Amino acid sequence: MSTNFIADAPEPSRSTGTITLSWGLLNIELSLFTGTEETNVSRKEFVDGDVERPAGRAVIDKSTGEVIDNSRVVRMAQASNGTFVVLTDDEQAACTGVKNVAEVVTFISNADIFNYMPHKLHQVRPKKDKGVPNPAGAKAFSLLISAMASQGVSALVKVALRGPAQYGILTATGDLLFVFPSDGVRKPLAMGLTSVTPQEQDMARNLISAIGIAQAPHIPDATSQEIAKYVNAKAGGNTPAMQATPPATNGTDLMDELMKSIEARKNAPKWGAPTGQAVNV
Repeated sequence: MSTNFIADAPEPSRSTGTITLSWGLLNIELSLFTGTEETNVSRKEFVDGDVERPAGRAVIDKSTGEVIDNSRVVRMAQASNGTFVVLTDDEQAACTGVKNVAEVVTFISNADIFNYMPHKLHQVRPKKDKGVPNPAGAKAFSLLISAMASQGVSALVKVALRGPAQYGILTATGDLLFVFPSDGVRKPLAMGLTSVTPQEQDMARNLISAIGIAQAPHIPDATSQEIAKYVNAKAGGNTPAMQATPPATNGTDLMDELMKSIEARKNAPKWGAPTGQAVNV
């Protein structure tokens, strides 16, 4: 199994922070680089849609309705006896771990990585001082990475950055995937499946083949391009029609619908192939 993610955005050029990886008695300084890129179309807020009146975010005193300065807001937590006390991000980090220290708590098989739900991706590399890595740190990190690769394992780490400590999985490809704790992921809801006949299964497999099976395709951000086209058309006074939601399958002949779907897909272009040629199929 590999965590070399399919990526088309340029590699990160600037570190967003540092951590110290604590591996036994070895402490390795590492730089963090954001591993994802924002591709969505940005929006701004205006009062009554007047671009000369940009809207801001105000903090309201709920007891009086008064607009107050954000600097007056103090975040507090309620104790079990009902008392509220100030609780800062640094205090949350300090009471759950050592800030900016990633402790290796165990190693897990690479086959188990995606049993956990990731919510953030970073890349970690040996920290550089004026562009030059620390030789001892680079050596220790290289040793850890090569040992994990040879064993087919990744490191489960506990790290407190800003706020309470989180768990992350450091792979032999230098990816740090922050994951939700197990009690932060809901158990699966029953899928409500019904029985299907062998003939229906065969027809369904034929429709899968007709649509195409791609081998690890690159997934472009087509949505932001479509939204940009819509915005440009709307700005030119031509609001494109919105696509209607197709009617749900309800009481129709399932086999007939599958057959029609297969025939419709035979001459349709494969996903990601504007010329109609199959891509990685």
